[in-house]
Amino acid sequence: MKSIKQLENIDKPREKLIKKGANALKDYELLAVLLGSGVQGKDVIKLSHEIIKLFEEDFENLSLEKLSSIHGLGLVKASQILSSIELSRRYLIKQNKKITCSNDVYLELKEYHDKQQEYFLALYLDGANHLIQTKIITIGILNQSLVHPREVFSYRNRKKMCKYNRSSQSPKWNIRS
Repeated sequence: MKSIKQLENIDKPREKLIKKGANALKDYELLAVLLGSGVQGKDVIKLSHEIIKLFEEDFENLSLEKLSSIHGLGLVKASQILSSIELSRRYLIKQNKKITCSNDVYLELKEYHDKQQEYFLALYLDGANHLIQTKIITIGILNQSLVHPREVFSYRNRKKMCKYNRSSQSPKWNIRS
């Protein structure tokens, strides 16, 4: 395993991310970018390999104490790692919503209930009814909204999605779950 100083510029994690994108990086390289630097006697590559090893052993029970027990990883960097993991978890959970009934649609669109204008929204789902995106198609006036079907289906067709569920919110409606 080469140290960061022995790597060519193009092979250094940060430069590789800039040139090729995050998908091209290995796990330890992504972590090296997140860490930024190592400590005296342990460069960022070696440090990230040790952290990845800890991930592989017991990722579910990862804690601040376990991370900070690694030589070269202080409380600040350990906190940054845990925060990035938690943020990723939250977005992955948020992206994995499944629409199974009208109440799921209600909960997804609840924030539009008190709007003063008519919002025409589309919920785009994959084949397993997982929510891909909630998209505002158009914002109308107080009690109506002009929509052409092309506006609803164009996004779905570009993304090659299977289903959609459209909703139009009206101030007159009394939506209950």
